[in-house]
Amino acid sequence: MIYLANKVGGAEGSRTPDLSIANAALSQLSYGPTEPSGVQPLGRLKMANHIASVKSRSAGRTTPRRKETQVRLRKPSRPVRLAAERMVRFAMNALFNLIANVIDLYIWVLILAVVASWLISFNEINTTNRVVYVVVDFLYRATEPVLRPIRRFLPNLGGLDISPIVLVLLLIFVQDLLRDFAYG
Repeated sequence: MIYLANKVGGAEGSRTPDLSIANAALSQLSYGPTEPSGVQPLGRLKMANHIASVKSRSAGRTTPRRKETQVRLRKPSRPVRLAAERMVRFAMNALFNLIANVIDLYIWVLILAVVASWLISFNEINTTNRVVYVVVDFLYRATEPVLRPIRRFLPNLGGLDISPIVLVLLLIFVQDLLRDFAYG
């Protein structure tokens, strides 16, 4: 730490009583080693000079300070509230429509997966063809994670798999709930 000796005069000699009190209070808060008398750390000297310059600038002020007023927020007017509610309703309806459209697309993917599985089982399409394999693999990966839990709860009906029908019914139910919630 760099120490400077206190000199009388200049910025050091023109301290106001408030500044002296503030410096004394700050020195009490210091947890570092105590300085020898007449020596002050450079950091405190800079802070004292800054505080003194701020006070001298504010002392020459001719205009009185404005009183700080508390800002009170008032309730928005009825047209503003209605416009905000309309915007929120519009955004929610757009979100519900997006979800309903995604559900529609998933139902079509599910139907394509069922048709592809029938065509494969009747040996109508060749899965060794690379394009057919990629399409069927996508359909399987998109539908199987959702169909597998449904198959666990359904009874074994032999070669008949009704899990896609149950899933389509559940998806239509969710769509109807969303539409009732959005427009109801």
